[in-house]
Amino acid sequence: MIADRGGVCHTVEIRSRESVLDLECSEGHTWRARVGSILSGHWCHACGRLSMEAAYKKRFGLLDLDDVDEVALWAESRGFEYVQNGKLRVGRTDFFSCSDRHLWEVSREFSRLGSWCPICGTRGESMGVGRQMQ
Repeated sequence: MIADRGGVCHTVEIRSRESVLDLECSEGHTWRARVGSILSGHWCHACGRLSMEAAYKKRFGLLDLDDVDEVALWAESRGFEYVQNGKLRVGRTDFFSCSDRHLWEVSREFSRLGSWCPICGTRGESMGVGRQMQ
């Protein structure tokens, strides 16, 4: 069961369902768990947390783009030109685009009011996708 998940058990002696195992997942995370816990389907907590974060971001439309270069590359791949408007915002942001294919960010608290393109001055359309900045 452990090998089926790509993991490794570092415990040599297993006596019962209550025995504690030293485990390592395929990503290299290590933890301790009881045999019964593994048999009932539990696995690496670190991988589970990463999976939950990815599902959260997907559900709420958050992009995992941490710097301006990544955002610019993401925008370019969709045919937009990213316009950095002012300083880096902390918190949830949303993207807006204009008819000239400019893309810019607006803080979530102001995004419901709409936004105007910082380059050409036309009203932008909300893309409904943002990112979380810390």
